[in-house]
Amino acid sequence: MKKERVFEITTISSIIMGLLVVIINNLGVMPYSGYFLLPIMLLIAFYIFMLKIIGIKTNDKAYIFLIPLIIIILSNFIFKVDGSNKFLNIFIIPILLSIFLFMLVDENKKITKNSLRWVIDLFPSYLFSNMSNMKLPLKDEKTKSKLKSVLIGLIIGIIVGGIIVSLLASSDAYFGEVVNKIFGWLSGLFNFDNIVKNIIIFINVFIIFFSAFINLVDNKDKNNKLKELNVNKTILTTVLTIMNLVFLLFLISEISKLTINFLHIPESYTYASYAREGFFQLLGVTSINFLITILIVSFNNKNEITKIIKILLTILLSFSILLIFNSYYRMFLYIGKYGFTILRLQVLLFMLMELILFGLLFKKIYSKKAKDEFMVYGLILIITYILNVYLCSEWFINILNKLVNKG
Repeated sequence: MKKERVFEITTISSIIMGLLVVIINNLGVMPYSGYFLLPIMLLIAFYIFMLKIIGIKTNDKAYIFLIPLIIIILSNFIFKVDGSNKFLNIFIIPILLSIFLFMLVDENKKITKNSLRWVIDLFPSYLFSNMSNMKLPLKDEKTKSKLKSVLIGLIIGIIVGGIIVSLLASSDAYFGEVVNKIFGWLSGLFNFDNIVKNIIIFINVFIIFFSAFINLVDNKDKNNKLKELNVNKTILTTVLTIMNLVFLLFLISEISKLTINFLHIPESYTYASYAREGFFQLLGVTSINFLITILIVSFNNKNEITKIIKILLTILLSFSILLIFNSYYRMFLYIGKYGFTILRLQVLLFMLMELILFGLLFKKIYSKKAKDEFMVYGLILIITYILNVYLCSEWFINILNKLVNKG
């Protein structure tokens, strides 16, 4: 199909999509379902329909990625989702959606480290420049005549329909109430504040829907690769050595703190304060270690990873795992004193995920085969996030605290 025809179909579909979202927003639908479930289901349905119209063969295997997407979106219908998870969904849902859509348009696509580009390739790349491709099928006189006829028909139909509605409302009190409610809703829809809000919603939905679809079609056959890092091995060795020395000093400090070898705990220092102290900073450190390690083993030039660098990375990962166990110890001391909260359970899940990912990185450092394990990493992240959405909520926290109090 010619590109001009694709642009015409996309323009019309984007207008319809924008109007539908405006209507959904004004129907008083629960905000969370209105802003997430219905628009996303509409977007997916429209995109699949449009791909069929323009003749792009879809990959049926991609539909498996709808499972985690639907599980996450439906969570708020099953129980009240925590506010922090609702906020995280704003970032997680577009990522899952972009994976699904790019897998849908190309059966040869696989989840690799290059998949990190997909969200950017889908949105916001060329967000406004794509608008120059908007086209309406109004070139020939026949189409213009049809549009004119539709507009005339609408005007006559509205006038005649209005007269009939008025007569029916007068003859039936119940129907009159229904009509009054509809007109009340329409009057609210068309007051100045609502008009401005609806225009903003329509424009945003139109731009995102149109631009993302154009990007999807344009990028479906491209193999956009992330550039490999080429960090000098001497620099890597020096940085990793310094990091490991810092962690060694911290480890000695932690051991001395608990065994009172050569440092004395201050009088005001308790095990509860020990549990609270610097907990999230430790999590931040382990996350930095993970990012540094994955950048080196997955994105760096393989020729720059020497035996010494592998040993230093092993030591760094070992220290990271010790930090995670240290954090677990602190957290369970704190939970033993004050019980579970949503944040504390989220932290425990996050640390468990980190342990699993560090284990995979250990394997990757010494693996002779250059495997791209981002599919495995992605699966672990998705499972952890779904557990987080469903378990890190008030109903489960109450169960855990009851068990802790019984113990």
